[in-house]
Amino acid sequence: MEDSHGFDMLPRLSSGGKDQDTWKHFSDNVKTTFKDDDKVKVRDNYIQFDVGQNSFLPFEGHKFLRFSGNPLSYSHIVLVIMRMFFGPRVREWDDICGECGYYSQNEVSDSVRLYEQPDPPSSIHAPLFEVRDIPEKGRGLIAKVDIPAGTRILCEKPLLQASTTTPGDLEATAAPRLKALSQSQQRKFLSLHNSFPGEHPLNGIIRTNALPCGPGSIVGGVYLTISLVNHSCLPNSLNNWNSVAGHETIHAIRPIKAGEEITIYYYKGGPSIVRRPILK
Repeated sequence: MEDSHGFDMLPRLSSGGKDQDTWKHFSDNVKTTFKDDDKVKVRDNYIQFDVGQNSFLPFEGHKFLRFSGNPLSYSHIVLVIMRMFFGPRVREWDDICGECGYYSQNEVSDSVRLYEQPDPPSSIHAPLFEVRDIPEKGRGLIAKVDIPAGTRILCEKPLLQASTTTPGDLEATAAPRLKALSQSQQRKFLSLHNSFPGEHPLNGIIRTNALPCGPGSIVGGVYLTISLVNHSCLPNSLNNWNSVAGHETIHAIRPIKAGEEITIYYYKGGPSIVRRPILK
């Protein structure tokens, strides 16, 4: 019988960097909280709760999809701790209220089976992508390894931000910020593609590469790496602005094979001065 209450991680965690560091702190907190509880056992590769079908927490956080169990007191305590570390990425559901989990039970069962098989240490921090020249597109990002759906591929703060209302205002607001960058950063900014050669290079580069800092925002951010991600009508990734942390993220929304280009969708119905993604 499936559990009636639980919570899912959405999108799922990436296999390295900040996500895994945060997951380790979360796991340590859980172990401390339940250290005297006979129903909670620390195994070699996961924490086991003897309270339900999906009541396991792996030590490799990118494998985690769902926690559920009865009595609900355990589930609620783990939920509170997880939200302390991962906030709105933790999605609670309850069958009694007509809610269902994001992942199917088959997906969850497959992920749990992986808990017993730790990843080889060399693969955990392997680069996910490389920058390549792509015919008729310029530079783009190509996956170096198979990337599971939900993986955070990139997290980057903007090199430069500017209000993207009109070209004249754009140059006035962005020029001082460009001058404030180091010479190395200025060279990297000026190396980005410019689809508007008839305009001032500053205007053209921002208009070509800026992503909005939030849905509908007139403030755009230019990134050294994320700005290289090309458009597709059928993208394999989704970009999102985090206003609290002040950074942009790229997550895989379906499995991406090694050698495949990483793409997002540029919303064409918005201002031509900035590329706007559709965010779910």
